[in-house]
Amino acid sequence: MKDHAVVILFICTLVTGLFYHANHSLALEMYRIKPGDTMWNISQEQNVDFHVLLNLNKQIIQPELIYPGQSIYLPDDHFNLTKQTQIDVQLKLLTLVNTEREKLNLQPLSLHSKLNLLAEKKAMDMLIHKYVTHKSPTYGNPTDMLETFHFPCKRVFENIGAGPKTADEMFETWMNTQVNRNNVLTDQATYIGVGYAIGGLHQYYWTLLIVEK
Repeated sequence: MKDHAVVILFICTLVTGLFYHANHSLALEMYRIKPGDTMWNISQEQNVDFHVLLNLNKQIIQPELIYPGQSIYLPDDHFNLTKQTQIDVQLKLLTLVNTEREKLNLQPLSLHSKLNLLAEKKAMDMLIHKYVTHKSPTYGNPTDMLETFHFPCKRVFENIGAGPKTADEMFETWMNTQVNRNNVLTDQATYIGVGYAIGGLHQYYWTLLIVEK
């Protein structure tokens, strides 16, 4: 699959009173493990994605073996997206995509729940590992990722970005880049997945997966 253009907009943010993990440039809080805690239970109680929690705490070699008194990292609340925020962003980008497709009499696309999940994973992976490229150190390229998670399709296109704060800003940037614009207007596309993550070096990370089933 050919490479697609990547747009990175750099922003400067002044943050005070927050701890920054040296490996991830994330705003973090410390959590001291209590008797009976497990990494899974902590993720549920603190409303943190389990895989994000593990990625933030690579010092925990065996996640099933944690002990009272140990300290682990949690994302600061400011950087912890609610599910509703993720849904709002997904619906907004779906509307923006289909509005542009309608102008060319192209069939509207639908959000796919599993594709949304994969796009969210990619956005968070970029944040955690501090990169903005199509090849992930965790999942490989978009085709590899979909194959790994058993999402069959004919073709997959990926738009990514970092920096723009809103869906409108990110979409405008994509539409001003020819390759990303072509992806949005792929005539045989059927589904999209949208991922959004807040924090890290560029503050806002975006992934748009577009597939032909």
